[in-house]
Amino acid sequence: MATTDAFFSFLSLAEQDNATAKNCLCQMSYDNADATQQLPDDFWTRVEALADAGHDYAHFILHCRYWGTQDGAAASYECLRKAIRHQSCGLAFLRLGQSYADGVGTAPNHVLASYFYEKAIALGCREANKYLDMEYDYGSRSIAKEILTAFKDSETLDPVQMERFKRRLEIDRSKGNFGVIAQVRDCLHLFYPDYDQERAIDDVLNGRNTIDADLFIATGTEEIHQETTMDMLERFLSQLYAPFTQDPELALAIRLSDESNLIDYDVNELVNCMQNCSKMYENVCKRHCNVVKKEPPSSHGQSLFPRIPLSTLQQWRRQVFQCMLSVRDVEPGVMERFIMNLASTQELLDVCERVRDGQLQTFLIYFVEMNIDICAVEKQYQNLFMLYRENRLDLLCDHLNYFVQKLTDANIPHQLPTFTPDDIHIQLK
Repeated sequence: MATTDAFFSFLSLAEQDNATAKNCLCQMSYDNADATQQLPDDFWTRVEALADAGHDYAHFILHCRYWGTQDGAAASYECLRKAIRHQSCGLAFLRLGQSYADGVGTAPNHVLASYFYEKAIALGCREANKYLDMEYDYGSRSIAKEILTAFKDSETLDPVQMERFKRRLEIDRSKGNFGVIAQVRDCLHLFYPDYDQERAIDDVLNGRNTIDADLFIATGTEEIHQETTMDMLERFLSQLYAPFTQDPELALAIRLSDESNLIDYDVNELVNCMQNCSKMYENVCKRHCNVVKKEPPSSHGQSLFPRIPLSTLQQWRRQVFQCMLSVRDVEPGVMERFIMNLASTQELLDVCERVRDGQLQTFLIYFVEMNIDICAVEKQYQNLFMLYRENRLDLLCDHLNYFVQKLTDANIPHQLPTFTPDDIHIQLK
């Protein structure tokens, strides 16, 4: 932790127009909020004089004096507005972005938060990258839209921009946001020039979670335009549905019941399609003994109410791709065309019409439908998060109360309330 003497030493150098001292003083103030706020009055008298003289860094230090204090939000924000006048203090832009993201001293505005994070990055503030990533994670920004817009405006991008896009794509890929990757499938080769489809197919078949395997599956996934990352979405869903899952007696009663009477339409469609898909895959394997059988997706032993974990949806997607690839030698010519057209549902269904083996044809149709159904459930969960972001808590209440009514209609004893917006606010705080 920085000492009072250190603050005074750097302040003296800053008063002599030492640029390094100004930067160090800003960083110390940013990193040590408690120490900054406890500095003596004579320190603040000198800083206020520098602020009156129009120095950005002095306004930023004054901001740190108020940041996080009970009554200092408005003063903190006003100091920041003055600290960016000459665009010389990256930390001021970062903190202004944080103010807009969290609604500190001003109304929340994630568009402005992103704007100020980008300005901070342009001024060399590396820490702002983390906060800009949060805007992508939160769904406030769309990396796919930015990439498509950039390539629409220019055939080639500068290396810095390419690297920024690639870094964000890697975050989405590693977190299983395949619906995002699918949106930019036509330009993925520019970011992943070493991608090899045959290697990717081998990786998928052998259950290896590699970059190639992920890209192969992503290119065959429906586009999802709400781009909240899967880990953030999982945390949100866990909190939203906590009243249904954290009561052991209720959880046991649900497991012992017929969950098909409890789950909603989209989940029911997915489960039925998956059962048919897996059954037909088993039939294909029995008929063609040369097929190296893979483990088909199954809901056996998996709780489906009130939701399916996102990791389970991702597992089912990988398994059904694995099963599809395992039968590609049954009708090699048709299957090669099927694999080449994974990006288009209509093309896949057209290819299915050319399959001679009736069981293989039916399995492939279920494969297409299952991928659509998985995306439908993911989109439903993304839409719930968007309702939360937009503060439409009444609609989230309707959603939870729908499930409460399902339990009541199924004669499953519970102590769940009729949810109100206040309940949701406390639950998701």
